[in-house]
Amino acid sequence: MTTQNSPLDQMVAATLEQHEAAQQQKAREQERLNQQHRQQREQEIAAAFERDFSPEFRASLPPAPYTFDHSNYNNSSLVFPYTGWQWHLELYASNWSFWATQPGEGRQYKSESSLPSTHVQQALLLAIARCKGHEDTNAQYRREREETEAQAKAERQQRATEARIQDQAIAARVEALRQDAQRQAWRWPEGACITLYHLEYCRGGVSGEEGDYSTDYASGWTTSPFLGNDGKVTLMPYKPYKWSRSPERARVLSLSLMAHKPVWEQHDFASTDELPVSLREKVLVPVKGVRKQYNHDAQQDLFANGEEARGESDCYTIELAEQPLSWIRDLLKNL
Repeated sequence: MTTQNSPLDQMVAATLEQHEAAQQQKAREQERLNQQHRQQREQEIAAAFERDFSPEFRASLPPAPYTFDHSNYNNSSLVFPYTGWQWHLELYASNWSFWATQPGEGRQYKSESSLPSTHVQQALLLAIARCKGHEDTNAQYRREREETEAQAKAERQQRATEARIQDQAIAARVEALRQDAQRQAWRWPEGACITLYHLEYCRGGVSGEEGDYSTDYASGWTTSPFLGNDGKVTLMPYKPYKWSRSPERARVLSLSLMAHKPVWEQHDFASTDELPVSLREKVLVPVKGVRKQYNHDAQQDLFANGEEARGESDCYTIELAEQPLSWIRDLLKNL
């Protein structure tokens, strides 16, 4: 049974106070990050607004022309009032969407989403005109909007066609490079066979609390099934994991037959496919200035070139058949 203000009560109270202080600090930090995110989005939207809307349009807005709505954390919107409506402009990548709301009524008007910058002002003006009640010109507005949408669609189709033509030209060049790389690729010498040895040795042991003893073993690949006169052996490079991009370096170990109990297992290999994955590597041929990426106009992955693919890390890579690690290729060359 505890008494009030016992040492345990004091510890509980102190821990609770520390926890609440930490939560408050975490909330303040999150609010700071949120505010930073909102400010960044405001700057991006304001810059795009000045870029994509004419000076005449911006000058025609009422005083204190626009604010920002951050109710949707993933994407903020620029807001300006006009004729009793609150017009929201939302930017995603380089495309716009907009809608209008009235106090207490929620969202009333929703535009077509993903409007390109070249058409958003005209589409917005047409929408404002509709909301002002110009019913007598609805047919004209509809035709104009359809013309705007048709023009935007035609431009997208034209860009998609150009992208596909470019893709076909680049694909032919990439295929020629692939065939040339395959002709020059390393090949296992016909009829050649090499013998390698998988070495397993004891690295030490640990005694358990109940007197049991566990032994720790390690392994590697060697070109000889013996220790040298100095008791040393070279473990050749290998890839520790299937996804490793480069092999581990060679290591020279000093082993004792009595202490380390080395055991060599012989393996004969007559082709690359017979080698374990750890002794093979991918052959990658980068195509500088080219990469394959999703094209939004064509809605598929297409080749692209030019400044969009600057370095080897961004460029498209041709993957050929695997080959042995370099030291195995050297062994085969010296047969």
